[in-house]
Amino acid sequence: MKKLVFREEELSFYLFNPDFFHLYDKEKKGRCEPVHRYTLKHILHQYVYLLGGYKIFYCEKNNEIVAYVIYTRCRRHVFNSGNKNDYYVIFYYTYPEYRGYGYAKILMETLFRLIDDNNDFYECIAINNFASIRAAEKIGFKKDGFVKKSKYLHTLSRVKESSTLLYKYNRNTNS
Repeated sequence: MKKLVFREEELSFYLFNPDFFHLYDKEKKGRCEPVHRYTLKHILHQYVYLLGGYKIFYCEKNNEIVAYVIYTRCRRHVFNSGNKNDYYVIFYYTYPEYRGYGYAKILMETLFRLIDDNNDFYECIAINNFASIRAAEKIGFKKDGFVKKSKYLHTLSRVKESSTLLYKYNRNTNS
């Protein structure tokens, strides 16, 4: 069940704590969800992240989800080079009809304010995903190297070069 965290002008922000039977909050039928979300591989990864207690932070406008971010702590089974108190952004998504209005940035800035500590946030992006790279950089993420994802458990490991970039949002330099 999602819990209202706060409202800000016309936006409402909710936090959802997934469990074994509910990996996501209820969806509205007919919405354009990311294609990978329904793959067996993605579902298995969500169960791995469930071990670390992942959360979903939603932004709604007029009772409709505009964007959401899935995040967790950087535990060993997630990012073996990260500080266990830092956060890993698994995925964020803005629905197509709301893209281009800055909702991803609003969502992430609100999440950064919600989590009241000085730890950093990481995310990884495919080197050829230019839209996600542009969005991450607008939010304030900076390139921090390369990572490789393990095939089955999705654990991230730093490497010298790969097709996946590691981005870091440093709370101390971006605040």
